[in-house]
Amino acid sequence: MLYKGMGVLVVSAFLVVLSSQAYSQAASPPIVANTAPVVSTPGGIQSTDDLVTIFRNAAMTVTKDAASGEVTVEESSFKVIVRLDEPKKLITYTLLFVMEEAASTEERLQLANKLNFEVVLARFYVGPSGHLFADYALSYEDGISPAQVVRGFRWIFATVTGGIQTHDTKKIVK
Repeated sequence: MLYKGMGVLVVSAFLVVLSSQAYSQAASPPIVANTAPVVSTPGGIQSTDDLVTIFRNAAMTVTKDAASGEVTVEESSFKVIVRLDEPKKLITYTLLFVMEEAASTEERLQLANKLNFEVVLARFYVGPSGHLFADYALSYEDGISPAQVVRGFRWIFATVTGGIQTHDTKKIVK
């Protein structure tokens, strides 16, 4: 008798999984192709110069600091720092947000913690300056296409700014 009850449970759980998959597929937005012209870099990503080339080929505003080699990409009046960690084979996108001076350290940390809990794959933290930082690391160890580099940038930018707009209910991010 216990076996039959377990069988019903398994069947009903299976139906719930099937119905939730059908719902998630029906609710998913259509896939839209990225139309930005992105040209491959021969031999993969070897330096920050390759990152500059990738972003410029995607018609994005990009600068490289001659002294530090730091790459900055501008999007909607925000500047995103893109770093290349060659030994670890990681591309790191970092966004900085200035916070209201009147915001206490506790409020700043609470916001960072809330964003870390609510927003997936991005890491939020408050730096020594009191500013809010968000970063995301993308591996290129097994190779990466230029389109993936640009998509990673657009994804983290939209995710982080959207997360702040949604979860900064006290409006402490300027």
